[in-house]
Amino acid sequence: MSTDTESQLAPLLAEHFGPEIHDDPALLAESTSLCLRYNLTPEALYYKWSAHAFNNKLPTDQRMTLDHARQLRNTIAAEHNHAAVAANAAIHASTPLKPSAHGNLHIASARQGNAALNQILGLGSKAGGAAASPSAGPHATPFRRQPPTHAAVDSPFKTPSRPAHASSMDATPTSASAYRTQSTTVNDIAMANASTEFDSPSHRPPYPSTSRNTNVAAASSSSSSSTYRILESINREHALDGSGCHLVAGTKRRADLAVATDPRAWNYRYMFEKKGERSQVLDDRIDQFASLMREAYRFDDEVELGDPSMPSQEPIYVVGRICPGMLPASATAAGGSRSRPKQTTTTTTTTTTTTTASDVNGGEEELAFDDPSGLPKMAETGIVLEASRMMGSGNRVPIFMQKGCRVRYGPEDPGTMGSATTVGLFPGQIVMLKGMNGGGERFGVEEILMPPRLAHPAAPADELQQNQYDARKLDGKALNVVTASGPFTNDGDLEFRPWHRAMDAIEAGGLPIDEIDGDDESGMADGGRRRRGVPDVLILLGPFLSTSHPELPFSERLPEELFRDHIASRIQGLTSRYPALLVVLMPSTLDILNTHAAYPQPGFGSHEGLGFSAADKRQVKLLPNPSVFYVNELVFAATTADVLRDLKSEELVCRIEASPNLPTPAVAAAAAAASASKDAMTRLSRHLLNQRSFYPLFPAPLSTGVVALDVSHSELLQFPAASPDVLILPSSVKQFVRVVDSTVVVNPGRMVAPSTGAAASSGASLASLHVSAMERGELERRVEEQDIAVEHRAYERTRVDVVSL
Repeated sequence: MSTDTESQLAPLLAEHFGPEIHDDPALLAESTSLCLRYNLTPEALYYKWSAHAFNNKLPTDQRMTLDHARQLRNTIAAEHNHAAVAANAAIHASTPLKPSAHGNLHIASARQGNAALNQILGLGSKAGGAAASPSAGPHATPFRRQPPTHAAVDSPFKTPSRPAHASSMDATPTSASAYRTQSTTVNDIAMANASTEFDSPSHRPPYPSTSRNTNVAAASSSSSSSTYRILESINREHALDGSGCHLVAGTKRRADLAVATDPRAWNYRYMFEKKGERSQVLDDRIDQFASLMREAYRFDDEVELGDPSMPSQEPIYVVGRICPGMLPASATAAGGSRSRPKQTTTTTTTTTTTTTASDVNGGEEELAFDDPSGLPKMAETGIVLEASRMMGSGNRVPIFMQKGCRVRYGPEDPGTMGSATTVGLFPGQIVMLKGMNGGGERFGVEEILMPPRLAHPAAPADELQQNQYDARKLDGKALNVVTASGPFTNDGDLEFRPWHRAMDAIEAGGLPIDEIDGDDESGMADGGRRRRGVPDVLILLGPFLSTSHPELPFSERLPEELFRDHIASRIQGLTSRYPALLVVLMPSTLDILNTHAAYPQPGFGSHEGLGFSAADKRQVKLLPNPSVFYVNELVFAATTADVLRDLKSEELVCRIEASPNLPTPAVAAAAAAASASKDAMTRLSRHLLNQRSFYPLFPAPLSTGVVALDVSHSELLQFPAASPDVLILPSSVKQFVRVVDSTVVVNPGRMVAPSTGAAASSGASLASLHVSAMERGELERRVEEQDIAVEHRAYERTRVDVVSL
């Protein structure tokens, strides 16, 4: 797209969408791209936006945002696709006539049909529109002559175009994507003096590339001035020494990879659940946590876990699942608005009504809900606790927090000691509560006991010494790991530019070092630029090619071909150049090349199906989603489900009032514990570790519409016996690195920046990890003592940099 074209469209777009569009360059570029791609005037685009806003029940004064513009692109693309398919089917619906005196009549009729199709698609106009070449058959597909444009980047990994073949009378009609227009002048946008020139079948150009305004999309996703800038970092005192797999010769590796569980367990058949299987799994999980917490908090045999729904005059301990309250349909007023009567059993002014499990499951009254998930958002006066069938007959009872309620996160944790604090609760969370149900209607909570933390990973001292100081392994240098998460290509094209840019940097000797790190030791140099070194392990998380990509329906190439030519070919080039490199591929439920849509999800089917060879199996590992795997002694855990976003949308942060006359020392002692709950990302990450699950939410929120949670196989989402050293949680929330309960939690961001949210301002990113070796003297002493359980302490020796792209 030329600058002149954009400058001429900008005032016209501002005339209809308001001058605010100039304040958002990405929105202006997207609106310009829509006009160019679909032959729309700014006025026509405004009318389409008005219809889109009306159909989606948006406020009348709603301004179009970048998200709205991308949704509008999908709507317009679908309209063009349907129109092309319908018109083409109408042309070819009748049986071709035999050669006869009426042949000319048939050809003329077909040409009239093509002319009508062209008019529908905007390929020509009545005034000045050139007719199709007489040499072309009646079923020949019209093509606009594609003028040269600077958008055709001469990248060696550009999506190849499929050659066009001459059409004949019996040729099969092409897909609707071949009819998409390519406008490169303002005259086309204004639809003034529009004329279309078609080539004869023997002189048609190749199929156009799927990207037309790719430089606009690339410009909106990242800026070259901020490339490879450190966005988040921990343990920066560890210098970058340029270590990596390039330091070893031949095929010997500095790092070994092993999987914690059998990946074949993920190859289950979803939608084949037995009746009651899901409820049984949910019930068993409550009982498992009850046994776990009873043992962890050292309750003797005299302490029994009670039923929260039964009246009690003495405090008891109960274990159950946090659930949101439900509103009956009778609470819905006429006209679609919800009327919430006051709850007589609470002293707060919040108006809400809750029901028990028997009302939900056994009652005949129809329920009305506030959101698409079937449940209202949790509120402090609408929290219920569901007990298991063994401990509480599966009943649900409303709960409330008493003044001075104490929160404990482990057996040795003194808790908040009754001081004012906050606690995060979400649907599906398993907790132990201490309190009583005085009137049999609701349970008053005196103390919240969270599940204990998993044990820290440990390994024999001689194994650690061999992994970190053996000359055939790390030889005292740092382990180099790079992790990146999809999507790997911009919404406006299928050229995978961010992916190729990152791979170019790694092939050149590793990601460049931020110039701000001037005190670090020099890494590999390439053209005078200091680099981090080629990673020992490259962890790539999906989606690689999303089913929702707006350009995919119009691509002339199959998804397998796109993956092979862009992803697989670059990985093969990298592994052939660095034989010691290990690559991990983990799919997403959005990946079009993985036929398993439920979560948990098995890995990609086969190497050959992705374009790899049998020899690549040694260096390219296909892991399920989620996975726990070992790199040398370190425990890595990763998932592509955006659990942080879902937890953030569903979590209720409750503030508990302090006890009256609380001693001052108790307040000071609780201040440190309470401050840990203020950081949202730390609190959300701790939820996963406490609940020992990659996805502790239940039910999964339908508002995001991404995770198709298979509850009956939720055991595949649980952490093993030890907490991971490194937990990788890619998310659309802003990139971050935290140390949570001795686990390094990393959100590497996306290789293509989200269009909205906090992460949009930071842009595209990936994460670079350098794990330094433990002190040699300490390891030698532990070996002499024959210590078989030395904690990894990865949180102390792992430098993590989230780097912009």
